[in-house]
Amino acid sequence: MSRPPRPFTAARTPRTPRVPGTLGTLLATAALLATGLLAAPAQAVPAPTPDSVRFAARGTTYYVDPAGSDAASGTSTRTAWASLARVSAARLRPGDRVLLRRGAAWTGALRIAVSGTALTPIRIGAYGVGAAPRLSGACVEIAGDQVVVEDLAVISCDWWGVHVLGDHVTVRGVLASGNVAGISVDRGADDARVLSNRLIDNNRLAPGTDGPDDDYGANGIEVLGSRAEIAGNTISGSWAPSPDYGRDGSAVEIYEAVGTRVHDNVATDNLTFTELGSALTAGTRYERNVVRSSIPGSSFLITRGPGDAWGPVFGTVAVGNDVLLTGAGSFLTWCGGECGADVLSMADNRLSLG
Repeated sequence: MSRPPRPFTAARTPRTPRVPGTLGTLLATAALLATGLLAAPAQAVPAPTPDSVRFAARGTTYYVDPAGSDAASGTSTRTAWASLARVSAARLRPGDRVLLRRGAAWTGALRIAVSGTALTPIRIGAYGVGAAPRLSGACVEIAGDQVVVEDLAVISCDWWGVHVLGDHVTVRGVLASGNVAGISVDRGADDARVLSNRLIDNNRLAPGTDGPDDDYGANGIEVLGSRAEIAGNTISGSWAPSPDYGRDGSAVEIYEAVGTRVHDNVATDNLTFTELGSALTAGTRYERNVVRSSIPGSSFLITRGPGDAWGPVFGTVAVGNDVLLTGAGSFLTWCGGECGADVLSMADNRLSLG
């Protein structure tokens, strides 16, 4: 089995083609600052502020509005930058924020290649009132570490809505629709958090043409980096007609990832909720997800054991999930090859075919 090369723009090693199929609390806080006790002088003098706190206070907020100017300072709504290119070229520092105007739209790439810190992440978000800022085209790529992306709409992007390449990146409150993958956590992007997003109708395949076993996509979220947390998301409509497979797509695809936790998500009318592949994948845990589908041939969990060409995938655990599949020909789980408890363990789930 093979798949076409995927587009790649970041300065990291390109990923190799992956198996086709329906396949990060940020650091919640870093270690608290070790400030210690300082001896007070005879007079009452305020204690010195830790360097990290003073640095965070110096973080700058930049505003982006299509009616602005890239020649402006960007530091107020009246002097906003105009383009995504200006943001991508900015020398952002830990603690900085970039806010896009609500109700506005851009076409192009927003690429953040600089890093924040655990206590002072770089934040990309929205300001004003109205609909979330809308991006299309190349959309959002995060190559830096310790970055938070929130409150954006990434619609009909070239491939990914949000493409995560850095470590300790949080994607939160984003609407992604009409993409090959709504949110992608790429190989080497560790400790990501994908929280409370809406992944709706990410229903495109690449290339989606007649070919030898090469269709791929229609994924709400895909995870290749390790120790990702996928939680509180609403995922629906992850499927597309496939010349190679009839239909393809999944709410959450896991490939080559270690220690992924997928919990408390609501998934509706996806072809499959989750598919796992690659012998490098291990230790995936599914907890308290609610899965409903009326699509014919839909499924909850697809994985692979020894003997499967795209396995074995060891250490998958599903606990406390609530699944109801009502489409004709649907099935709850499928495991290729030899599948013992070391491959898939399930407990306290409500699994039903209607």
